[in-house]
Amino acid sequence: MGIKGWLRGPKRKGADPRIGEITGRERIAILPFMNISPDPKDEYFADGMTEELISTLSKIGKLRVISRTSVMRYKQTAKSIEEISKELNVGSILEGSVRKSADDLRITVKLIDVQRDEHVWSRDYERKIENVFAVQKEIARNVVDSLRVELLPGDERNIEKQGTKNVQAYELYLKGRFLWNKRSKEGMTEAIDYFRAAAQKDPLFALPHVGIADCHSLLVINGYLPAKDGYPTAEKEIAQALELDKNLAEAHASLGLFRSDADWDWIASEREYRRAIELNPNYATAHHWLSILLGPTLGRMDEGMAEAKKALELDPLSPIINVNLGHGYESMGDLEIAGEYARKALELDPSFIGGLALLALLAVEKGSYGEAIDLIEKIASLFPSGYKAIKIGLACVYAKAGNLAKAKQVFEETAAVPGKDQVTAFHLARYYTVIGDRDRAFDLLHRAFVDRDPDLCTVRAEPWLRSLAPDARFADLLKKMKLR
Repeated sequence: MGIKGWLRGPKRKGADPRIGEITGRERIAILPFMNISPDPKDEYFADGMTEELISTLSKIGKLRVISRTSVMRYKQTAKSIEEISKELNVGSILEGSVRKSADDLRITVKLIDVQRDEHVWSRDYERKIENVFAVQKEIARNVVDSLRVELLPGDERNIEKQGTKNVQAYELYLKGRFLWNKRSKEGMTEAIDYFRAAAQKDPLFALPHVGIADCHSLLVINGYLPAKDGYPTAEKEIAQALELDKNLAEAHASLGLFRSDADWDWIASEREYRRAIELNPNYATAHHWLSILLGPTLGRMDEGMAEAKKALELDPLSPIINVNLGHGYESMGDLEIAGEYARKALELDPSFIGGLALLALLAVEKGSYGEAIDLIEKIASLFPSGYKAIKIGLACVYAKAGNLAKAKQVFEETAAVPGKDQVTAFHLARYYTVIGDRDRAFDLLHRAFVDRDPDLCTVRAEPWLRSLAPDARFADLLKKMKLR
């Protein structure tokens, strides 16, 4: 099932799943700008305007800006401002529209004080497209001034900071991000072409290099690209981005992920994540990735949970962040609270594999094996092309339920199916652990170590491998990975 959990700690009774409520005016959501251009294909530009304002305002220290993942769920929504503000727990909302016709732009923006139910200000900006960067800065300044936010040292520089002055490079970058956000193999592959074109248009533009790196890293993580083909390119592009802009939060976060999953350099990974957060305290992804490093990887449970909660405050409608926090509670024995987060993720995305997998794990821990089997079968039905790790998970559940014959049948049938989707040694180690063949399980974990399987990064927290923890060979594995 590909479940990544957390290090098991002492059970905490009565843990409160709610995240701290901050509803002041300084907590703001920038809703997706509407595309009212004659050409529907200009939607990327409206989305880009939204993302750029989120990016700029999130670097203002006294603001708390909801991340892109959460606000984009309100694209073309019929929900009222009041409903949205309650769901996102914000005190201010910025909404707007973009009309792009040839080289002419008309941008309409409204800032709403939710608590007072009034427009703080609204304005139309009519500019030529070459002035788009100046408009973004002007809007950001108007928001800061209207909310009476105190600017901290460096905030002024962040507002003025401009990634590129080349409009063509900027548009190519926006098209790449538009495709990247689809998170499909095809989308990311096409996005790389746009990012490369943007970098060629403006060799001093750092963000396209981060885009190329992120695409390659995610293609590896999702199994679409071999690590030997993806990670070297990611490393090169991150280095290029940082050479162009050493204070780019996105680049430091991407480097943190690379140092963890590719290099297993935990100290360097934490340093890069913390630098990204220092540069942009509102960057939910950096908090999310840091929480995984601190909790499941390094075993620093309390710190990991704190970062997971910060990530959820900034991105409350992210399925993966909800599931991540759910795994934290599962590891502490708070199964009911863990289930709440899993169900919340599935409310946001009914086909989200992480939410279904977490519910299946919780069902196993409660002894509800039939429910777990149904959930895993549902996952398999959502991916008809076949993801073998899912079937290995099914074999594990049958074994856990005591039906070893059925477990063996599912396992052997899965292993016999040809095709690209081959299970890794780490996946196989789960099965052999559950059926009690520890020697075989440790042989496979050693192979995963030699292969530098990214899944091994969270081995100490892997639910299916917990029975191996008392074995001295498990401690030896952690030592080899410099995890103890």
